Amino acid sequence: MKKIVLPDTFRICLILVIIILLCKDYYRETHKESFGNKKFDIVCLSTPNYDHIGCYGANMMKKYADRHGYSFTLYRDLPKSIFDNGKDISKNFGKNYIVMEKIKEKTGSDYILLVDGDTVVVDPTIRLEELFVPKDETTFYAPEDRWYDPNKRTGCAFNSGFIIWKNNERAYEINKQWLDAGDKGCEGRESKTTCGSKIWPPQQNAYMRCVKNNLNIKDEEQGKLDHNLVGMPYSKIFRSSKKLRDEWIKVGSPDNLNCKIGEKKDS
Repeated sequence: MKKIVLPDTFRICLILVIIILLCKDYYRETHKESFGNKKFDIVCLSTPNYDHIGCYGANMMKKYADRHGYSFTLYRDLPKSIFDNGKDISKNFGKNYIVMEKIKEKTGSDYILLVDGDTVVVDPTIRLEELFVPKDETTFYAPEDRWYDPNKRTGCAFNSGFIIWKNNERAYEINKQWLDAGDKGCEGRESKTTCGSKIWPPQQNAYMRCVKNNLNIKDEEQGKLDHNLVGMPYSKIFRSSKKLRDEWIKVGSPDNLNCKIGEKKDS
C-alpha cells in the first residue's frame, strides 16, 4: 500500500487550525468561569412613536434575555420635565436616563446592557459573557462606531446604541453628566451638530465634547471590543437595522411586550 506523505505546508496549516480551535474553546470556557456569578440587566428605550421599528427589536431582545436568564426592561416613557421642557433635547439622551433609573432600582445585577430598539439578534446562542473581558476599574464597554474618524471633530468614537455599563454609582455619575450635557449643553458643543451622518442625533457628540474630558482614563473601554462582532452591520451577534420585521419573523415572531407591533404613530 502506497504511503501518503503530507506536504510540510499542509501539516503546518493543520496544526495551526487545531491550535486555533483549542484556544477558542479555552477562551469560551475562561469567559464562562470569570462570569460564573455575574448578573446582567438588559434595558431598551422605545417610545410609542417608534413602535413600527423598536417594538420588533425589543421583542427579539426580550426573547434573547429569556433564553439566557437575563432580566429585560422596556422603557416606554420619558419625563416631560427633561424631554419636553422647550429645550429641544434629543430623546436619544433618554438612553442615559433609563440606565440611571435601572441603577437606582438596585436590582443586584453586576452589569447593565443598554441596547437600541433597532437592534437585531443575529445569533441568540452567544451569551453576553462572551463579548468582553471584565476589568475592575472599567465602568463601561462600547464597540467602536463605523463612522469614527479621529481626524474629524464630529467623529463618533463608539456606538452609543450598545453599551455594557457596570451597575455602580460611577456609572450613574457618568450618565448624569451625559444627560446634563444634552439638557444644558457645555462649552464647545453645538447643539445641532450631528455625529457621523447628518441624520444622526447629537448624543455621541455630547459625550466626546462635554463628558469625556471629565472622566478618569480607566472609566471607558471604547473600541476595545471586537467591533466586527458587536453593534456593527456585519455583526455575528447583534447588529442595527431599520427593517426588523423579517428578522423578527425569523426568530418566531415573539410578541410578549406592551408595545404595538407594526403600528406607527406620529411623534
